[in-house]
Amino acid sequence: MALFVQLTILALFVTLSYGNLEVSITPDVNELLIKGESAQVLKCSSSESGTLTWSYPKVNGVSSDHLEKTISENGQRRSIFEITNFTVPGEMHCEINTDGGNTYTDTIKLILVEERKVEPTYQYGNKSAILSCSIAWSESKPLSIEKVTWMRGDKAVSALPESGRFQTDSSNSLVIDDPKRGDIGLYTAVMKVKGVQTPYKCEVSFKEEKLDLNFSKSNATYVEKMEYAALSCTTNIGLEIKNVEWLKNDTHISKLENPDRFKVNPENYTLSIDSPKREDAGLYIARFTFEGLPEPHDCQVKFKCPPYVMDFTKSKNLIEKDKMELQCRVLGFPKAVVTWLKDDVPLNVSLDERIELHTLDGYKNARLVIKNIEFSDEGEYACHAFSSSFNQSDTKTITVRVKDKLAALWPFLGIVCEVIILCTIIFIYEKRRNKRAEQEENKAQEADGPSMEKKDGLRHRGNSGNPGA
Repeated sequence: MALFVQLTILALFVTLSYGNLEVSITPDVNELLIKGESAQVLKCSSSESGTLTWSYPKVNGVSSDHLEKTISENGQRRSIFEITNFTVPGEMHCEINTDGGNTYTDTIKLILVEERKVEPTYQYGNKSAILSCSIAWSESKPLSIEKVTWMRGDKAVSALPESGRFQTDSSNSLVIDDPKRGDIGLYTAVMKVKGVQTPYKCEVSFKEEKLDLNFSKSNATYVEKMEYAALSCTTNIGLEIKNVEWLKNDTHISKLENPDRFKVNPENYTLSIDSPKREDAGLYIARFTFEGLPEPHDCQVKFKCPPYVMDFTKSKNLIEKDKMELQCRVLGFPKAVVTWLKDDVPLNVSLDERIELHTLDGYKNARLVIKNIEFSDEGEYACHAFSSSFNQSDTKTITVRVKDKLAALWPFLGIVCEVIILCTIIFIYEKRRNKRAEQEENKAQEADGPSMEKKDGLRHRGNSGNPGA
């Protein structure tokens, strides 16, 4: 009889165990604490072939926002229940109706938790900072927290460097003595709740201090032949100033042209510029480094200058079909708006695809390009720079001339013709001179012929008078 009872209990145990293995919910706990309006993913798996279905609580016919999908992985059926906005607590049931007609169910209870957190902000000079998190849940039975462990990242605060500054008080709050900026960050209170298998995790932030430095600035404006310009920036934050550096357009003043002209007063950190030029205008930054603050803070100061367009060459000669490029270099700050005019009429780029405008030295449309220039492109071009900050403008012009692409050939052809004509003249002259010389030589020979005959005759007669000689 005793053996029969033992076998019966064993069979029942095997049956129950087998049934539990047919379907299971992950996470594998009976109860799960979830913060209101948060997300949670539940996975129901079964090795049996059949239909997986979820049943879940609703309030007034409405459940928490969720997504459901069923997939097959490694021969197992799996139904994923993704809660995107948890608001309705209660029991979640996952059921499988197998092809063999059997039904198996697993259950997990979701408990709605409300967090009440204290998240301090770091302040320089504070002696302590207190972080805390308390929770209330939707269950009628009283909530009992057995233990709270504070973590930072994957480490308990007791394992952090200088762990002696981190303590837990009687209310399970985290107290940080002599807080430092390096303590700023996210902490997690891991709560072991009585009767709940999975600890509840509450994230608490030690927040970054938002400083209002209230900088007082003194800008400057360029005037021709001014002896110096002074830029200053001060603050009354109450922190000790370790260092102040001046930069222009993110370049340290020591690396600017003629850096000896830039001087910083060590008492009030005012920047003075000796014999300033238009090129010195721009945005300057006084970069303050304070005691106790790891990052510097910038104070922006402006050295203003009305717009000035640098001179062009007076004219530009181009050959038809050449590419024309005009660059308008503008000085001043804030940056002026650049427009181009041709014969006092604004240049309309949209009407001709050959015309392009590009950015130059940070000025939009300051570089004008015309491809395959034509005779109609001849004229007077003007670069006009207008500053709304000063309500002033400056303009410079250049005259553009376009020649026929064979224009360069005509002077060459003229030179060739001149050479040919000159050579012809020289040839004719030489030919005539040679002919004249030949004629004169012939005449000379004709004149020399008779006299030689006379001389020969006289010599013969003399010889004939003396035959014995």
